[in-house]
Amino acid sequence: MNRIRIISRALHFLCKAAAVVYLVTAAYALFVILLSRFTETALFRVQPGGSFTIQLPFSDSPFLIGDHSTYFLIMIVLTIGLYGLFGWLLGDVFKAFSRQKLFTSGNVSILTRFYRLNFAVPVSVLVFTLLFTSEVDDLIVLIILHGVIGMLAWFLAAILNQGIPLQDEYDQTL
Repeated sequence: MNRIRIISRALHFLCKAAAVVYLVTAAYALFVILLSRFTETALFRVQPGGSFTIQLPFSDSPFLIGDHSTYFLIMIVLTIGLYGLFGWLLGDVFKAFSRQKLFTSGNVSILTRFYRLNFAVPVSVLVFTLLFTSEVDDLIVLIILHGVIGMLAWFLAAILNQGIPLQDEYDQTL
């Protein structure tokens, strides 16, 4: 069990670090997009042919590239930001498995938040996407994958929830 705690702790920090990178990227992209709407900025460039590039700060290197349409700009910020949130909550799940006591209501609430995110957010993004386009094949695959992740988290939450009375009884005998 000690090895699992060590691996969980490492994965917790790795997920949190990746989540911070994603969230900072989403915030930077949103900042540059909004800045480009109100001022002329060298950080946001529209290319011939209808694409855009967002430059790295203080450089001429392209950072994000895509179609210059309102839908795409919203979706790129939304996708990066939501995967940042996903990584943050996944880090919390790994943190829950690095604790001494697994069967606690705190761990159940962490898993509950995680599976609810995996069930609700992809479907919400699908509904939002259908307002703009009918090309949702890749999104359907992501919904299925997040549904499977959500089901696994739901099962784990149910198992931990059933173990809470056993943990309480064990704690009282010590």
